[in-house]
Amino acid sequence: ESNKVRRNVQQVVQGIRKTQNMAISSTEIYNPSSGYKEVPSGGYVFYVRQGSVDDQNNDYYIIFADFNGNKNNDAGEQIEKVTFEQGIFIYGIRYKPSNGSPSSTNIIFTPPDPSVELQPAIPPAEQVIIALQKVGATCPGTCIDGTSCSSDCRAVKTMTTGWVSIVE
Repeated sequence: ESNKVRRNVQQVVQGIRKTQNMAISSTEIYNPSSGYKEVPSGGYVFYVRQGSVDDQNNDYYIIFADFNGNKNNDAGEQIEKVTFEQGIFIYGIRYKPSNGSPSSTNIIFTPPDPSVELQPAIPPAEQVIIALQKVGATCPGTCIDGTSCSSDCRAVKTMTTGWVSIVE
């Protein structure tokens, strides 16, 4: 069961890096509005959603191309959707340095730099921490703070510099 947590955290890291790499390489994606392949003007977005306590097996992330720059996953913009394995859910999402704890977040990579934007920024933050845990586990508060986790909990820390790491 603990390997499930590790696998899913690694999957989050790979999703973030995939999104970042698309921005670095200015990958052209088919835009249904124009009918052409193009680089999305709003960048490439890694969106992660934390379900309700009653719906823990419905946590997922989506990678999408933000063609119109509205920071929403509109029709035809989705590139990939990944639902976490059964029994794995998001323990929490935290912005640092503030203590904002939203139930979803966008990590936006805008080419050609690519610059990184964490959204919603409440207030502007330097990093976001996404902590996952297995059902029935108790995670230490230090996990969502991005300092240390347990074998049943892991976290991914993403910085506005583009740096991504796993908190163990």
